Amino acid sequence: MKLRLDEYYYIISDEFDEIEDYMPQYMVEELDKFRESHTPEEAFDYLENLYSHIEIIDTQYRTNYIDLEKSYINYTAIIKIEDKYYSFDWYYTWNWDFEDQVDANADLTEVFPKEVTVTEYESK
Repeated sequence: MKLRLDEYYYIISDEFDEIEDYMPQYMVEELDKFRESHTPEEAFDYLENLYSHIEIIDTQYRTNYIDLEKSYINYTAIIKIEDKYYSFDWYYTWNWDFEDQVDANADLTEVFPKEVTVTEYESK
C-alpha cells in the first residue's frame, strides 16, 4: 500500500496549512470549488473527512537516527488504515523540502501490535 504525498503531509504535520501544495491537481480543483460555496469551517470539515480513513497512532514511534551535522532526525511512524497497522520512516528537519522528508514511492510496511509488559522502578 502506498500513500500520496498529501496524506503523508497530513500525518506528519497534523494540520491542513499548505496541504494543497502536495495534493494531486484534481483534488485541489475540487477543494477550490467546495470553498467557493462553503465557509472555512465547512472546508476544514471537508478536509478532515477526506483524511478520516487514516488514524495516526504515533508519528515518532521510534527514533532511528539523529544526525546533528546534517540537522535531521529519522523517525518511524505508525498509522492505522482499515483495521491494519502500517509503518513508514520519515525525516524531521527544517532544512529539506517536504518531498524529501518522506519516500512517497515506497510501500508502507504492515506491522502488528504486540502487547509488552513493562516493569517500572520507583524510589521510595
